[in-house]
Amino acid sequence: MKIKSVLIIIITILVSSSSFAQQKGKYLASIYYNMSFPVGRTSDFIKNPSFAGVSFDGKQFISNKTAIGLLFGWNVFNKQNDGLQTFPNGAIYGSTASYVNALPFLASATYFPNTSRNAKTKFYMTGYVGAYDILTQLELGVSTLESNNWHFGLAPEVGVYYQAGRTTNLTLSVRYNYAFSSGEALNGDDSNEQSWINVNLGIGYNSW
Repeated sequence: MKIKSVLIIIITILVSSSSFAQQKGKYLASIYYNMSFPVGRTSDFIKNPSFAGVSFDGKQFISNKTAIGLLFGWNVFNKQNDGLQTFPNGAIYGSTASYVNALPFLASATYFPNTSRNAKTKFYMTGYVGAYDILTQLELGVSTLESNNWHFGLAPEVGVYYQAGRTTNLTLSVRYNYAFSSGEALNGDDSNEQSWINVNLGIGYNSW
């Protein structure tokens, strides 16, 4: 699916639900610190976990148990390498540095099983869909190889909100990000899919 189509879908979802959002008037706005753990082909390129990540998330309720929203984020993976590195089409010996910069732009639908206003703890499940802008880089001395591609992606998430104050909440969640193959892989592999797991700690504002 082309990124243009993904963005059109996201805009359509938000516009079509705007009347419901205005009627309900309940929303959440949060900022998250993201810890990221590469899996799959991302782990083949960089095995190190990342502790450099941030995301912003807004959710608007369209019913008592359902909310829609948008998420924007930035996750950075990096690794310093020494010695021999092998790739599908060759090998490199020496000191190198590998980087992955991933920026998700995702629309979301969230389900809250517990809707009691008096409950301090609220579990939820979220499905994200949208686009990932992913830049992979390999530094070889003064030379840099890079591949920058937009990917269509999906991300299921489970988490829990804790009502810390009248309009303040804390969040702990786990999200699996999967960006489908797009463009050419930097290491010459036949697939350029990317995937990682986020563990997210957030603080947010709620309107009720």
